[in-house]
Amino acid sequence: MIRYTRPLKGNDKEFDRPIRLTGPTFVLWAMGPLNPSLKRPIFDREQTSLPSSNVAVEFGRIVTNACERRLKVSENTVGSSIPGFKRPTISGVTDITARIGPSGGARGVEGITGGPSRGFAWYISPTGTSGMDVLIPAIGVERGRTYTFTVQGGTDDGSGNVFHPLYITTDSVGGFQTKSPQERRKETVYAGIQEVKTEADGAIIEFNAPAAGALCRITSTVSDTATVRFWADYHDTLDTSCTEDDAVTSNSGKLRWTVPADAPDLLYYQSVTLPFIGYKIGVFDEGEVDKGVLEEINGGGPLEIREEVVEESPSEGENEEEAVPTMEGNVDDGPLDALPNPSPQSNADDEPAATSESDATPTSEGEGPDAEGDVDGTVSEEDNDCQVNFKGTVRSYTLCKKDPERKGMDVYWNLREEDSELETLFRARKVEGGGYVAFGWGEVKMLNSHVVIANTNTESGIIDSYFLADSNSEGVNANSSLPLLSKDVDVKGDFVSGIFTRKLDIEGVSTLTSGATSIIWAIGPEPRPPIILEKHNLIGTDILEISGSAGSPDSVGDGTTTVADGNSNCSVSFNDTDEVFEGCRKGLTHNVEVYWTIREEDGEIDTLFRSQTDGYIGFGWGSSKMIGANAVIAMQDEKGDLKIEDYGMKAYSTAGVQPENNQELIDKRVAFDGEYLAGMFTRRLAVEGLPVITKGETDAIWAVGVRPSSKAQLKEHSKKSRGRIDLAESSGGVLGVDTSTYFIVHGVLMTMAWFVLTPSALVIMRFLKAHNPSTFRWHRALNLLSVSFVVAAFIMGLVRGTRKHRAHLIIGGIVFSLATLQALSGLLRPGKDKDGRQLWAVVHFLSGYVTLGLGMANVWLGLGVIGAATGYYIVCGVLVGFYVIAQLVFGLQAEKYPVRECEAEEAFPPDVDPLLAGEAPGPDLT
Repeated sequence: MIRYTRPLKGNDKEFDRPIRLTGPTFVLWAMGPLNPSLKRPIFDREQTSLPSSNVAVEFGRIVTNACERRLKVSENTVGSSIPGFKRPTISGVTDITARIGPSGGARGVEGITGGPSRGFAWYISPTGTSGMDVLIPAIGVERGRTYTFTVQGGTDDGSGNVFHPLYITTDSVGGFQTKSPQERRKETVYAGIQEVKTEADGAIIEFNAPAAGALCRITSTVSDTATVRFWADYHDTLDTSCTEDDAVTSNSGKLRWTVPADAPDLLYYQSVTLPFIGYKIGVFDEGEVDKGVLEEINGGGPLEIREEVVEESPSEGENEEEAVPTMEGNVDDGPLDALPNPSPQSNADDEPAATSESDATPTSEGEGPDAEGDVDGTVSEEDNDCQVNFKGTVRSYTLCKKDPERKGMDVYWNLREEDSELETLFRARKVEGGGYVAFGWGEVKMLNSHVVIANTNTESGIIDSYFLADSNSEGVNANSSLPLLSKDVDVKGDFVSGIFTRKLDIEGVSTLTSGATSIIWAIGPEPRPPIILEKHNLIGTDILEISGSAGSPDSVGDGTTTVADGNSNCSVSFNDTDEVFEGCRKGLTHNVEVYWTIREEDGEIDTLFRSQTDGYIGFGWGSSKMIGANAVIAMQDEKGDLKIEDYGMKAYSTAGVQPENNQELIDKRVAFDGEYLAGMFTRRLAVEGLPVITKGETDAIWAVGVRPSSKAQLKEHSKKSRGRIDLAESSGGVLGVDTSTYFIVHGVLMTMAWFVLTPSALVIMRFLKAHNPSTFRWHRALNLLSVSFVVAAFIMGLVRGTRKHRAHLIIGGIVFSLATLQALSGLLRPGKDKDGRQLWAVVHFLSGYVTLGLGMANVWLGLGVIGAATGYYIVCGVLVGFYVIAQLVFGLQAEKYPVRECEAEEAFPPDVDPLLAGEAPGPDLT
C-alpha cells in the first residue's frame, strides 16, 4: 500500500494535471514487474496478465460511498473504452522511413493496440515524402520484393530511450535487447539482428543491431487525445521539422530486407532496445496486396460520444440515490461544436443557403451568393464553410479543405456510406489563363497513381480519370480502372473545378475508408491539343479524414516565376511579385539569367538566377572554378518539391557537393513556373573566408543539371560555365571566355581531325595514288594538319577540362599517343631498299585505321559529355557516311582505282618515289 499527499494544482505543467473540485478527474492505475537488470518498469508483456485501467472520481462531491467494486482483470482493459485513430496504411512503396514520435495518448498506441504505451512509438512514411508520417501504421509488403527502411531512431549514447534500431520479427512486443537469452531464441527475426552468438542450448547471448541512425524525434503539442476525434486533427499538431534536418537525413541508418517466399502473413516492425513501440506488417504474395485485409489489421475506429450512467450499490443502511458518471469514452461535447455541420438542407429547422437554382445563380454583378465579386465561387463562411458555387448552383458538402491563399487546391466531399460512394469537388485557380487540376484519393505520390483531371482544353472543359504511368506527358493515360459514376467540369471564371463520384472499393485502386486517407493533387498550365498535359506548376500531398474534420489548410507551393511582359530592363516576376534589380545578364550560356542589386550601405547583394530546366540550377559569386567554390543551388527534387540551399563544392563527386551555408545567406527563395526554375538569395558582400564582392568585375560560376534522383544527392550537372560580370554595369555581356567556349573549340578541332582530315587522307592515299603521284604529299599534309588539331585540342582538354569523365580522358590519351606515333613513323619511314620496309608498311597501315576508329569513338563520347544536341550527332553521322560511301565507291571500281594497301619491295625509276608510284603489288590486307 502506498500513501502520499500532493497539492491540488500540480507543479509540473507538462505532466501534472490539476485535481478539480467540480466535475470528474481521471485516475490512472496499472501493475507490472520491473526489469531485473535496469530496475525500470517493463509495462505489459505477453507472458504475463497485468491489470490496468482508467476511472473518473469526483473529488468535490458530497461524501458518499461511491467506491467501485474491485476491477476484474481482463486482457483488453487498457484502451478498450477509447478506440484508436483510424490512420492510413502504408503499401505500394519499397522505400520506407521510420522515425520516433509521441505515442498519441489514449487514441494512439493504447487505443490502436489495446496494450500499453511507452510514451513514444514508430512513425512511418514513404521515403521522400513530406508531412506523411503516420503513427504505427500497418505496412503491406510483398513476398520476393526488396524493401529499404531508412531508420532515424537514434544512435547508442548510453541513455537507451533515444537508441532504437529497427528490426522485423514474429514477436508482437519487440524489445529484443530486454529479453533473456532463452526468450530471444523463441523469437524468429527476419531482419535487423546480425552476428548472433549463441550458447549450446541456442540461447542468444550476443548480437548486433545495425539498423540505427541519427534521431528524428517528432513532437506534438497535444498529449491527451481522448477528445481528439480524427487522426488528421492530431496530425496537424505534429512538429516534423526534424525530417528536413540534413544532419539527420545524411546520417540515417539503413535496413534492406527481401521478403522471403515462406514469410508468414503477419510480422511486426519493432525497436531492438524497448518493447511496445512498433506494430504490424501484412505479408502478401507479389502483386496481391489486399487493402481490405491491411485496413483490418491496421486497427483503430471512430470515436463515439456517449455518457454512461452506472447505478451505485450503496452500503448497507445508506439510502443515497446519487449517480456518478463513469466517463468511459468520455468527452465533452464542446470541442466537437467546431466541426463542420451537415448540409443545411438536411435539417428542416435550418435556413437553406439556396432554396432554388434561381436563388443560387447571380442575376447581375454584385448579386447572388458570390456577391463580393464572383472571383472564387465560394459562399460566405457565415452561411456554411463547405458551400461552393459550381456552374451557378450552390453545392453544400459535409466536409472540405480549403486553401485561404488561393494558391493550392480546394477540396469538398460528401461520404455516402450507405451507398459506399464518395462525391468530391476539387478546384484551383487557373494557370496562364487556362490550365488543369488533378486530384486523387488514397495516393501518396504521382507516379503509378490514379487521379481525376479537369482541364480547359475545350470551351466547356474536359474531365476524366487517368493513370499516371510515367512522369512525362506520354505517361498520362486515360484510366478505365477508375470508373466514375458521375463527373462534370466547370471552367468559367478564374477557377477550374471538377466534380466526380466514385465507389469506395474499386478493384486495382486504393480502397477508401471513413478514416484518415492520403491525397495527392497537382496544378498545371493549359494542355496542348488534343489533350497533352504539360509539366505541373504545383504539386501537393495531404491526409484528410473522409468522415471527419479536414482541419486547417496546410501551406502550399512556392508560386510561379515569369518574366514581366513588355519589360526589357532588369525586372522579373517572382512569386507573383514584380522584382526590379539594378543589373542583369540575360544572355549567359545554357539560357541562364542572373539579376542583382548591390546595397552598399547595407553591405549586401540580392541575386536572382534562373534557367529553363525542371532539375536544378546553381550560381555562385567570387570564384572562377567549380572546385573549392560556393554556390546557391535551386532544385526540384524527385517528388517535385522545390528546395534551395547554399552548397560547398569540395570534389567532382556528388558526395563532395553538400549543403554548408558558407555564404551565411540572409534570405533564400525558390520558384518554378513549369518552364523556368529560379532561385533568389541575399548575402553579405564580405563574408569571412570568401572573396569580397565589389561593384565591379566579379567572377561567377553557374551550372544546370537534371532533377536529383534522391533527396540526399544531386546528379552531376549537364552544363556548366564561368565568366566575369561587371556588377557596375546594368546590362551587357560576360567578360572573358567561359569554359564552354573552350569545350566548343576542343570539340570542333577533334571533329575536323577524325571525321574530315584523317578519313580524307586515308581515301586519297589508298585509291588515288595511281592517278596523281602528288597524292602522297596530300596524304602527309592532311595527316600533319589532323595531328596538329589533335595536339591543340588535347592540350585544351587537359587545361580546361576535368578528370571525372574517365573513359573520354583515357581514350583521348591513347588516341593522342597513337596519332603522335603515327606522324613520327610516317616521317621516319625506312628507305625503299632498307630491311623492314614491308613490316613498317603493314604496321603503319593497321595502326592508322585503329587510331581513326578510336578517334571517332572518343568524339562520340565527348558529345555525350557536353550534352550535345541531336544535331551534332547527325553531323558526325553524315561525315561517317561520306567516308564509308567513298570507301565503297572506290573499292568497287578496283580496275579504275587500284587499291594499294602498303609498300612494295620493288625497284622504281630513280625520279619516282615508290610511295607516289602506286604500282607495286603488296600483301592483300583487305
